[in-house]
Amino acid sequence: MLSLNCKGTSVDVVWTTNSSSSRFYPNVHQSPSESMSTDSESLQIGPRYRILIFGQTGVGKSSLINQVLGREAARVENDRSGKADINKELTSPENDRFILHDSQGFEPAESDNHKVVKAFIERRKMMRDIRDQLHAVWLCFQVTIPTHGERPLEEHAEIFLKEAKTILGNIPVVVVFTKYDRLLTFMRAKRKGKDPEQEAAQYLKTNCIDAIKNVSGDRNILHVEFSSRRKHERGVDKLMKLTCNKVSDCFPSWSDSRPSVAL
Repeated sequence: MLSLNCKGTSVDVVWTTNSSSSRFYPNVHQSPSESMSTDSESLQIGPRYRILIFGQTGVGKSSLINQVLGREAARVENDRSGKADINKELTSPENDRFILHDSQGFEPAESDNHKVVKAFIERRKMMRDIRDQLHAVWLCFQVTIPTHGERPLEEHAEIFLKEAKTILGNIPVVVVFTKYDRLLTFMRAKRKGKDPEQEAAQYLKTNCIDAIKNVSGDRNILHVEFSSRRKHERGVDKLMKLTCNKVSDCFPSWSDSRPSVAL
């Protein structure tokens, strides 16, 4: 059985640009070893990163999915409980290196969603073909705004963070702070004369990142600030690159050939 901890596969990684945008996409060429013929054949076309995305309803998961895939693959809802099918593969020819799975939003009255997510992860971990395994999780949190009385962590997100190491094993988690433009807008309006980017970054660390570290016990949280609002887009390229690099840590031979592309 070949898992994400595999060794001995020669891999060269380059970055290409989609013809319709300036976004960078990973392009991977591999030389399979004879001793791994079956699983190596699965890798010859280059890895497609299978990602599970989840967070509370209204946090911006659908907008994130559409930004990554380059098209409207997910319906954008505003504060309404979604009916996403976690087993459905969301893909796009605009970015064929990612296979996304959208979980239904975690709501206080829908505790069964947590069980559904755990079952999905366990099922994917047991699959023999590396293409069918889960490669990373994007955990989405809407950035809280000072004075708005918003909670940085909801109950089910806290439960998942506490159990993440047990549930996921070596599957990496990237925390995505969505709607980051809201925080920047607040800082520009309320803290005039100060650098809004610096103020927002400090607020995020103190009120969001540190809170997640305390709950999860992980001091090395991977995170990205994301916004999909027109003319304020940010974070999607960084998220894809960070994810690809983190997943490739499971393949030692990838480390010497990672792309040196400025974020």
